[in-house]
Amino acid sequence: MYRVVVHLEEGCVLKGVRAYMVIKRLGHLGVVLETEPGARQIEDEQFDLSFSVILRTRATPAALREATLGVTEVEEVDVEALVEPEQSPEAVAPRAGDAPVTAVRSATPKLAETQTVRISIGHLDTIVNLVGELVIVRSRLEDIADRLADHDLAESLGVLERVSADLQQEVMQTRMVPVGNIFNRFPRMVRDLARDLGKDVTLEMEGLDIELDRTVLDEIGDPIVHLLRNAIDHGIEPSDVRREASKPERGTVRLSAERVREQVLISVADDGRGMDIDRIWNKAVERGIVDRGSRDSYTDQDVLMFVCLPAFTTVDQATRISGRGVGMDVVKGKIEYLGGSIMLSSTPGEGMKISLQLPLTLAIIQALLVRSGERVYALPLSAVDEVLSPDEVTFKTVDGAPVVALRDGSVVALSDLDALQGRVAGAGGELHTKHLILVRSGHVMHALAVPALLGRREVVIKPLSPLFRGLPGLGGATVLGDGRIALILDPRTLFSREE
Repeated sequence: MYRVVVHLEEGCVLKGVRAYMVIKRLGHLGVVLETEPGARQIEDEQFDLSFSVILRTRATPAALREATLGVTEVEEVDVEALVEPEQSPEAVAPRAGDAPVTAVRSATPKLAETQTVRISIGHLDTIVNLVGELVIVRSRLEDIADRLADHDLAESLGVLERVSADLQQEVMQTRMVPVGNIFNRFPRMVRDLARDLGKDVTLEMEGLDIELDRTVLDEIGDPIVHLLRNAIDHGIEPSDVRREASKPERGTVRLSAERVREQVLISVADDGRGMDIDRIWNKAVERGIVDRGSRDSYTDQDVLMFVCLPAFTTVDQATRISGRGVGMDVVKGKIEYLGGSIMLSSTPGEGMKISLQLPLTLAIIQALLVRSGERVYALPLSAVDEVLSPDEVTFKTVDGAPVVALRDGSVVALSDLDALQGRVAGAGGELHTKHLILVRSGHVMHALAVPALLGRREVVIKPLSPLFRGLPGLGGATVLGDGRIALILDPRTLFSREE
């Protein structure tokens, strides 16, 4: 039995991958009993540049060392014998009448307390779907218990609710992965790209321990790569230009993740030249996207979002890195496909920041149920800022469009759910009798008037048929406890139906 201590090279990027390759090679030579740290920590790269593997094998220390050094970026290997080579398991096995052998057993290390099992993401998806069906059945039982007013049934249902909630939490946690698993691949890419472009750039990363659904995390790698390439190519200036602008010669790109309520905010920021809003506006006018005289109708944020249009670019000459107008529209489409949103902010001469707001999971969400006529809709609770009664706001009209003035004096556009869903818009007097929901989509706030509130409910997201996926304002569907179908509203596209 041996302890193999492995030291990786300084600057090794994919530590978890190298460790996995070492463990796999040693597994071919014997039986791996334990790793230090545990397999889960190694997989999540929660270790420095060294780790150890304890295994039982008939191979020689030289063979173990040679197999380990065959893995790229392994700098040094130390092999320590825990059981003398001549004391093989057969040699020390007790014979009839012998006293129990305890010395060798005491030398045998205890298996790691935390064991891991590798399962396919398909199995996890199936388990999540089954838990989703359990949530639907639980909602059905809650409705029955409310109708029957049976004490014993309500008490048993309370136990079921706690157990199913714990089960759901554990199942969802199995899909959560630290964003560091994706972020750790970027330092080398940034270093190589900066060297190719002749720029001095450092990458700072924050929030590596923030967890995100594995399905979401697998999809955001390419969008982040594109944003980093844009920041280095377009944003960061050459050292001499930065020196003339009284900036540090080394540019900084910051990649960060943070938890914001039930969402994760991933940001890519740089201290480069920023984006010229006037130049973007002029390009949009040249392409016929907007009229030159309508500039006052667009905020700087609206103008920045033009760069996310297909084939839109302000670069006169394309490079092998960027400048072809392909990329930002793909990034925006990918993020919105995942149920998120993208926000851009820029200060000329100081830098650019792009924020990706993403849901924690794509399976089960908290939602506010509302009713419009005979239909029930689910509005993601992560997009709801506040629910107001009509007497808490002041109704006004600006340029013929209804708005509401809030308590702090701010003015928010007002939309009617009945009108958005194709029903006849109510008269002004009817809007005064409806509940108002402040809905936030990215940096924009809207007030949504709804006839009735049905309460908060945990819902399982079901994808819509391809026939309905193109309809704005809808992000999926869910099955309620009484068997009815409720459409899930998409705040990102819901209010675009009025435009």
